[in-house]
Amino acid sequence: MKRWLLLVLLLSGSVAAEETLSLSAYLRQLSETEGFELNGTNLIAASDTVVSRQGVNVDRALTYSLRHYNFVVSYAAGRVSRVWITGRKGSTTGPLPETVEAAVAEALDETTQ
Repeated sequence: MKRWLLLVLLLSGSVAAEETLSLSAYLRQLSETEGFELNGTNLIAASDTVVSRQGVNVDRALTYSLRHYNFVVSYAAGRVSRVWITGRKGSTTGPLPETVEAAVAEALDETTQ
């Protein structure tokens, strides 16, 4: 009986489908769907994965997905416009590349205006 109920729910679309993706692929997909610029995916470990869920608030999705990374989010017109991933939390990789450092400074200037 439980199997039939699950089958009916799946066929009716009442249960959201989930899939495991690489973190980079998930963030690129989220970026395309939500329309924000994404930088720093090259700093994400290839082994990091996340379960993709439909209909999740973009802020919560970013916070959860990037919980092991340092990142900066820039907003425009109340929506996420840019996300910069600056590195894994607790890593000692040295100073940021000049391009990331300039982009983060620009984002901070935009938010203080």
